[in-house]
Amino acid sequence: MKKSRLLWSIAFSFFPMLGSWAVETGQTQINAATSQTTQANASEEVFSQSKRFIQSEWELNDAEWQRYQLLMGGIRGSISQPSLSPLEALGIHAETDEEQRGYAKRLAKVMHDDAERVLAFARVYQEESNKLYPNAAIIDKALLGLKAPASTTATAANTLQKGDRILFFTRIGQCLLCKPHLSALVKATQRANVQLDVYIIGADNDDAIRKWAATQAFDRTRLSNKTLTLNHDQGTLTKLAGPTGTVPLSLLLRGTATLALNPLSLP
Repeated sequence: MKKSRLLWSIAFSFFPMLGSWAVETGQTQINAATSQTTQANASEEVFSQSKRFIQSEWELNDAEWQRYQLLMGGIRGSISQPSLSPLEALGIHAETDEEQRGYAKRLAKVMHDDAERVLAFARVYQEESNKLYPNAAIIDKALLGLKAPASTTATAANTLQKGDRILFFTRIGQCLLCKPHLSALVKATQRANVQLDVYIIGADNDDAIRKWAATQAFDRTRLSNKTLTLNHDQGTLTKLAGPTGTVPLSLLLRGTATLALNPLSLP
């Protein structure tokens, strides 16, 4: 009889503990759900702010922004690089010649203004780099198998000469200016019998370069005799142009001088 009373006493004393544990567990679940909802709302707000910032940066009205999002949700977003700009997407899918020209003009202005900012930072960067490392070479010509750079300052050139060498930096994927620049260089270097070395950013392997090359108008003879070469970038652009270097970039190597070159200015 005493044993039975003892068991009932233990059972009744344990039931309140179960009730307390259930209440605490339920409160914990409510707190966790509230925390998740708060985090989701915060993430949604950040994402919304990011979209508004992008729309403002590219100076898109609401209709243009909605069309851009619609395009990137379809085939354009599937086959283009994530770095494709809204103006490029809208221009590619423009419905009239006038609309296309308008987007091209706006993109040209954005790219020009950005280039000015990049160059301004590059000048300051180089000044500070020279202070920290006064004896370091800006152009690492040892990387290219060339002679050490001389201290003479080269002047701009708009014609190619015998012995010149051109380095062109491009990337796999969408780049509106890369293709016309490369096409101009291929023609100009072939006429002048000048070597052209193409450095490709974003190619994961040799097969990616081969597939990309198949879309270009390359002379197979030049590829076989190495007067036109295709190379993985592997950081070469940064080594030659600094951390602000962007594609497309054309560099003219003439003797010990290295010049930035505008391919579209070549005859």
